[in-house]
Amino acid sequence: MFDVIIIGAGPAGGMAAKTIAGSGYSVAIIEIKKEVGYPVQCAESVSEFCLNTVGIEKDDRWIKNTVKGVKIVAPNGKFFYCAEKRYNVDRHLFDKSLVEKAVDDGAELHTETKAERVEGRGDRYIIKTNKGDFEAKIVVAADGALSKAATQLGMLERKTFGKAVQYKFDAKHVKGIDDEWLYMYMYTQELKGGYIWIFPRGDEYNIGLGGRVSNLVPRLRKFCKEMGIDPEKRKSANGGLLPFEFVFKTRSKDNCLVVGDAAGLTNPATGGGIFPALYSGKLAGEIIIKSFEEENPEVLKEYDRKIRKTPFLHPSIIKTAHYYANWKDEDWNRLATAAHGMDMEDMSILWGIIQGIKKHRWMITRGLEMLTIRKAMLISKRYS
Repeated sequence: MFDVIIIGAGPAGGMAAKTIAGSGYSVAIIEIKKEVGYPVQCAESVSEFCLNTVGIEKDDRWIKNTVKGVKIVAPNGKFFYCAEKRYNVDRHLFDKSLVEKAVDDGAELHTETKAERVEGRGDRYIIKTNKGDFEAKIVVAADGALSKAATQLGMLERKTFGKAVQYKFDAKHVKGIDDEWLYMYMYTQELKGGYIWIFPRGDEYNIGLGGRVSNLVPRLRKFCKEMGIDPEKRKSANGGLLPFEFVFKTRSKDNCLVVGDAAGLTNPATGGGIFPALYSGKLAGEIIIKSFEEENPEVLKEYDRKIRKTPFLHPSIIKTAHYYANWKDEDWNRLATAAHGMDMEDMSILWGIIQGIKKHRWMITRGLEMLTIRKAMLISKRYS
């Protein structure tokens, strides 16, 4: 029997495994994929603040390039920006490095292993898989947005999803993009709250879109052509579901903790999920260690209380995601025209009032929504 079994070897599971195994406890990682981190289903960007917060040292093996922040572009081409140093990473190598460190500290990795059912039996859990049963004192569910464990154990009340699709291009096929910035194109009206992104990554570009609509691929192809990019030149494509709104009774029940996408921590306004995955994995690991040291399983309840207080679940973020679905192209065009070239930090309440009085009276009617969106974006630039 293991001390801890972690279902999923993504950033949340890898971080939890690294944290727990590093303290000498027995850990098994169950991963459905043949290879950790592949195929990638992510735009692959993290803030410097993220790495510093979770204690991960930068490694040139998985850092593709560095950018200044994110430009938010309206349909009319006007933009404002959020400045925050970020790294575009190779998610395959990034995820792999976390798990390798856990394995170096004694964790067991079981790939091509599908967790089919999690059953609580007194003071232990049985995880039934296609390769037999695993037994542990504690389970960490890091099995992604389609997590079975959270549902089977009655922790999750309901969930809704968005969809995303992404193309990857060699840099030679993408022209005229300032590669010192990430880009969010706010076509939220058409994509029902979603947006299109361009992430420069040194020798390549990730170009994708997400939203709550069904016709993502035709729209992505159209956008590529509008930007002078031949979609047929893509070297790869991926897509999947994005957690939008997950409602949990609790994220820690008995001896099971839910982390990362499985815990619905992905930012619904941006789709960013690496930082909350890393943070929740580390937090879960630290609390599990504390419960072992104190020989007190009640300590595990701290995880739910603490994760609910994090910026990842700030109310402004889900409110903003819902506002996006109601914002029309003209709303973004007006805002970006008034704020063209500005840092969002400088778009204060006073600035909005002055703009509203001078010539942008629509800001007064959209005032509360604008303040909420600004709050969410400023949180997201660091935590998403």
